[in-house]
Amino acid sequence: MIEDERDQSRHIYFEESAWEELRLSEKSLMEGRKARAQEHFIQALYFSQRLDPEFTNPSFSNDLARLNNILYRGY
Repeated sequence: MIEDERDQSRHIYFEESAWEELRLSEKSLMEGRKARAQEHFIQALYFSQRLDPEFTNPSFSNDLARLNNILYRGY
């Protein structure tokens, strides 16, 4: 559970950063820049690992899994 202001601002930072990196990964992939998309994807993973699982948006998790399949599994 988020206990104080510091934890809450930390959570907001990591959540916003994770979403932004995921968005940049999708954008890079659409531009045909797969290596750049993979870099942004790794950053999204990094930030998402800093979030408490109970506060992770299911939509984010689904988008992350979908992008993982496209970037690394080819489907």
